[in-house]
Amino acid sequence: MSEDNTNMKKILILSYHFPPMNVIASQRALGYANNFKKFGFEPTIVTYDWTKKAEDQYCLQREFDDRIIFEENDKYKVYRLPILKHKRSKLLSWFENSKLNKVGILFAWMFGHLDTTSLLLDYKLSERKFLKDHLSNYKYDVMLGIFSPHYHLSNCNWAGKKFRVKYVLDFRDLWNNRIIHKKYKPNFTEKVQDSINSYYWKKWAKKASLLTITSSHWAWKLSKVTNKEVKVVFNGFESDGVLESIKTDCFEILHTGSIYNHQEFKVFFEGIRRFVKIKEPQRFKVRFIGAKQGTSEVSLNSVISVDDLKDEVFGLEEYVEFLPRVSHNEVKLRLEQASLLFLPSFPNSPGTFGGKIFEYLNAKVTILIVPNDHDVLDDLIHKTNSGVSKSNADELFEYLSFHYEKWEKGEQVTYAGNLEEILKFSRENQTKKYASLLN
Repeated sequence: MSEDNTNMKKILILSYHFPPMNVIASQRALGYANNFKKFGFEPTIVTYDWTKKAEDQYCLQREFDDRIIFEENDKYKVYRLPILKHKRSKLLSWFENSKLNKVGILFAWMFGHLDTTSLLLDYKLSERKFLKDHLSNYKYDVMLGIFSPHYHLSNCNWAGKKFRVKYVLDFRDLWNNRIIHKKYKPNFTEKVQDSINSYYWKKWAKKASLLTITSSHWAWKLSKVTNKEVKVVFNGFESDGVLESIKTDCFEILHTGSIYNHQEFKVFFEGIRRFVKIKEPQRFKVRFIGAKQGTSEVSLNSVISVDDLKDEVFGLEEYVEFLPRVSHNEVKLRLEQASLLFLPSFPNSPGTFGGKIFEYLNAKVTILIVPNDHDVLDDLIHKTNSGVSKSNADELFEYLSFHYEKWEKGEQVTYAGNLEEILKFSRENQTKKYASLLN
């Protein structure tokens, strides 16, 4: 590992998501920021001031430079940008607040603004203003743009041409993960959107030195879109050890983070319903932390509301709780205190891990995948020996009955994870892989 600053290459990372924004997307950029220096790259992050709501980040043109916040620690530097209101976004905002909203979306697509909202257009153009000034005065060996949002891809392509800086693109997702769904039958609007997205992604990726994404199946799909080779760099976890946690006083099945429309919940709740009806457990809870979306949070790709699960949960209110987001450190503690960590799979979306599986690996608590995806999630937990997959409600009922009865006698669910295999998915090791690809 190299930490001699005199020999380090400089990397500029564009990431909309970054702490203190409390979403899992922030952790990918933070992982790069925390670890790149160990492998010969000095990272500088460009993001925003997430201590403020979006409307409070706006400033006047003459205030822009003075409102930029610069932070530095021994691992990375950060520029937190204010945002400017632009003429184009005012026009798009007018469309958003009228009956011509769909016309506004088409207008945005035609001009390559694939994020479609006026707010994100302001973020895009404010970032571009910063890059124009910053790259005129500071030199970088490489610039890394993280999707989402789309505009990082666009701005990297623009800056690469204007300043002749090498750029690479890192994709956490596809533009909409419906496109890898087994039963995907796009309607006319979706066909238009997919065609426009494909056109611009291919255009923005053309001069990129490297494309990366989070799963091999998605790499195959992205490669088809861009006509370029795509490498896999997984999501991961910060391997900072296990906290001194105490198990909860009930048998707790825990899920953390958002819930998505391509995840399957029916089998899980059928199994839970049968379990509580037959066993009548006195100290048993299923908790979803972070599934309640705050009104000020930016909606993520395919995130659904807890209201979409009300039919599945009906009659189970005594046992099932939906809780708001908590800090990343508290999530880590709650994961380690649980009896089982529940992950609903994406059975019709090949190659889909979701980000939280890697946080689960770090907790060293048995992972329960329902239903079995017979794909990447099942492969991962078998390779790491970190959990089980259950295909139907009967299997889940039998599994919970066995372990709840043992728990009542004072025995926790035995964890048998292969730590050597698990550590391969640490943020440090995934950043090491990225650094080797850059070199």
